[in-house]
Amino acid sequence: RKLIWPLDTNAIRDYRKFSDAFPGNYLSTTMRRNLAAALNQRFDSIVNPMLRGETSYSTKNDCYYAGRELDSCVALLGEGHYMYRNLKARSLFMKAMSLTWAISEDDYNVWMLNNVRKSIEYMEESEALEPNAAYTIGQLGIHYALIGEYAKANAKFEKYLALRPSDFWAKQSLADIYQNLGQYAKAEPLYRDLIRQYPQYTPPYRTLSEVLYDQGKKNASRDVLQPLLTEGLDTMNYYFMMGLWATKAGMTDSSIYWYRKCYAFEPSVESVCLNNIGHKMIVKGAYDSARVLFKRVIEIDSTSPFPYLIWDASMNGNAIIRARSIGSSSRSRSIPLTPRVI
Repeated sequence: RKLIWPLDTNAIRDYRKFSDAFPGNYLSTTMRRNLAAALNQRFDSIVNPMLRGETSYSTKNDCYYAGRELDSCVALLGEGHYMYRNLKARSLFMKAMSLTWAISEDDYNVWMLNNVRKSIEYMEESEALEPNAAYTIGQLGIHYALIGEYAKANAKFEKYLALRPSDFWAKQSLADIYQNLGQYAKAEPLYRDLIRQYPQYTPPYRTLSEVLYDQGKKNASRDVLQPLLTEGLDTMNYYFMMGLWATKAGMTDSSIYWYRKCYAFEPSVESVCLNNIGHKMIVKGAYDSARVLFKRVIEIDSTSPFPYLIWDASMNGNAIIRARSIGSSSRSRSIPLTPRVI
């Protein structure tokens, strides 16, 4: 695996020394073919799991080295080789991922904007060379969505779905974009389709419930969550989502009831639930009870910003308080197909 490093002893160096010493030797062809295949192995190890619907356990450094190895492969084979465009496209994709591998909306912030934009530039060049590479199309969709270019993201996810019609992640992402744009009529059938295909996976129940509620279908919004409990799919998240539903419906006491059932069932989410109950206590004007709950949250997790944020907002009369419940539980299920971390 010493393909291009260290500089003083590697496979590329030995190949070139051999070719210079023995020009036209038939072994050069075999060596070049084997070396080209080896220079693609790191790229394959990163991308192939994604295309099989598995998690790709890689890093930005892996992507950087894969890009460098692909550049060496391009130089080895030359621009006249029939694989030149594909190899160049792969190299550009790896350069993009060396900047933003595994990025998601959960950890994206404005300081990453320049890297995201540069990553998009590399991927746009890659797509121009290899227009139907699903991994590039999918990542372009994610990156466009991160910077709020939803029309472009929508187009990429639709293209990705055309290339990989059974891909869970692409449907989920496309439906999320429709939901964010308020295009509920487009989001609803996608969420329902995901629930039919993957009934054991929780997020589509929550997002479908939100879409139905925002269309004024309050009862349907509540009822769509019921299978999580009655079919034993995810009792904890049923309780938690009912807490969110009751909050949205303005049913403060019911919301508190569901959050208490949630952490009684699953103690690991106690701090999240207590935080949200504290928020409800403020809404009720029970400030002493809220203070006690927030102190308990801080005892459980001293790094949590939420109890400080909510308490400060409430004491200063800030109307933003109404939006400061935590909107998802701390325990999540893994996505069954291609994950967003690609």
